[in-house]
Amino acid sequence: MTRGLSAKELAQIRADIAGLLPDTCDILAVTRTSDGAGSWTEVWGTATADVPCRLDFTCRLDFRSYGKEVNTAYALTPYKSGIISMEYDETITTANRILLNSVEYNITGVNDNQSWIGVKRVSVERVP
Repeated sequence: MTRGLSAKELAQIRADIAGLLPDTCDILAVTRTSDGAGSWTEVWGTATADVPCRLDFTCRLDFRSYGKEVNTAYALTPYKSGIISMEYDETITTANRILLNSVEYNITGVNDNQSWIGVKRVSVERVP
């Protein structure tokens, strides 16, 4: 009796998921330059371009209303957080940002170090 997925089954799952990523995004990295006054200037540049991905919007955990706009004081609060899915072996950390459809997102979490990873899921929040 085998437990779990075979290498062939996992490879097929990864290939299937890769075909379900309709968009592309850029993974950004920061460069900090001293301003000469004890602080620095941050510039975000492209570390990896044209990464296949998919964005799904969510709401914060405390709202208990995933995937919906939230009605706050009789006004809709637009989506601010989401999950960006990308191929399982993409290199990305919370030190990066993502640029998707001209919108920048901070990365708040990445599903690294899990068994049988079929897709990389990156928790993001829109940069104000």
